[in-house]
Amino acid sequence: MAGSHIISPVRLGLDSKETVAKIKQKTAVYKDLCETCRIRPKTEQLRYECGMSDLRKTKAWKKFEDSAEGDKKVITGVAVHDTMKTSKGKENVEVHTVGKINKDIYKCITEDIRTDEVIITDERIAHIKERHPSDYERFCRYIPEIIEFPDYILKSAKPNTAMILKEIVDEKEKFQLILRIKTSEDNKNFKNSIITFLKVNERTWNKYLRNKTILYTNK
Repeated sequence: MAGSHIISPVRLGLDSKETVAKIKQKTAVYKDLCETCRIRPKTEQLRYECGMSDLRKTKAWKKFEDSAEGDKKVITGVAVHDTMKTSKGKENVEVHTVGKINKDIYKCITEDIRTDEVIITDERIAHIKERHPSDYERFCRYIPEIIEFPDYILKSAKPNTAMILKEIVDEKEKFQLILRIKTSEDNKNFKNSIITFLKVNERTWNKYLRNKTILYTNK
């Protein structure tokens, strides 16, 4: 990008010190997000547009969202479900323990499973709420059951990643959950982490079972 195309903070009516502070803050959030999602940071692209008041509206942020399979929007003030255990991860990233997996079941994804603990971050909760309104609030209490007793585990295009399907009979609803398994190749501080969670209809459920490779089923 030529220098003449870079947005000037002065032109935007922003104080230069304020802009520098925003760049540092947004870049730190961006790096945390990339580390959580195992995505290579592209901070050099983000910096071109850091003068904007809302980085989520920039082209750089949009490119990041697309590269990470969906909107990785950071939203503050996310409510924490009262059954979760909350802690601070690296660089004060909020993580919530939501349950445990049975390693014998999930070895269909990889034999190299380093922990049975499953976490979800505030960023992922925000992603779910943004992309699938009301699903998290209504059904998050079923996440421990979904990960511990999956109906199906399907092959994912991503390495060490489980695509889980589970029907909750009491709710007469079907759910999809994507779980990233922590292996010996990952940072030692990582845990098995939820990437997304949503309710799916009968048609989508059947399409997945028809078109994807089933690695595990309890049926």
